[in-house]
Amino acid sequence: MSSSSRALRPQANGGLQAQRSLIDALIAIVAGVALAITLVAAGFVACAAFDTPTRMLSQAFSNDADSPYTKEELVVAAVAAKQYTIDDNDRYALYTAMDAIAQSAQADGRDIPEGLNLYDVYIGASGDSQAAGSAEEDLIMAQYELSYADEEPYALTPDAISHLDDVYDVIQQVKPWLCAAAVIAYIGCIAVAFRGGRRSLGRVLTGAGAGVFAVFALLAAWVAIDFNGFFAAFHSLFFAAGTWTFSWDSLLICMYPPEFWVGMGAIWLAVTVASCVVCLIIGKLLKNRAARAA
Repeated sequence: MSSSSRALRPQANGGLQAQRSLIDALIAIVAGVALAITLVAAGFVACAAFDTPTRMLSQAFSNDADSPYTKEELVVAAVAAKQYTIDDNDRYALYTAMDAIAQSAQADGRDIPEGLNLYDVYIGASGDSQAAGSAEEDLIMAQYELSYADEEPYALTPDAISHLDDVYDVIQQVKPWLCAAAVIAYIGCIAVAFRGGRRSLGRVLTGAGAGVFAVFALLAAWVAIDFNGFFAAFHSLFFAAGTWTFSWDSLLICMYPPEFWVGMGAIWLAVTVASCVVCLIIGKLLKNRAARAA
């Protein structure tokens, strides 16, 4: 073998090693970013996947003092609106729930506007629930016909329904990406462990956990200092200006006052931070074991 051939072999090996290192780094970055997204999504799932957080927070914070409805009726409305917005977008089910609380208020002799026949408005004068449930156009036409501002305390007006629909659309668009991120995070972490061992996987876990923890700490500080500013900035990312603001005594705001959203944010924060702590602990253990084994 000539001296020139012997000189080329170390250079070739060095090139392959550099290529492998680059691939490992890219896999680790992708896995870390996907894991960070999954950690954030974990808090959202805790808030949205079950009715319990909505029921609990509505029971604690719904504004019955400025609403014609009782606390219990507002809780029913809040859970129905959550199911409509997050789960199924079933307008007939939402209207039925809204009709139930309005009939309860009317039966109790409370000050509901004269002539406000919610069964006819929400479901249809025919009383045929199957026909009403299947006729989307009729349901849309049946949206309160009382959309002027004075009726906001009594009903989810067309503007309110439109905002709930906007939220549902955003969630449906984001959901596949969140699922994809979780799958990529899982596969990516396995690939990192297989190619780089415990130390590399530990770095990914601690990096993602620490990064999300830091971002959420900053967001929590922002919320504590200026909740309204944070709330407005968050909504402006997804919704057109003017489509998500309602009067303080509207049914939607009485169901979901600012304190409700602070509580929901606290649940999101707690679950995501707990997930970050788990990643940090596991990542630290993996790195320590790799160091002892070296």
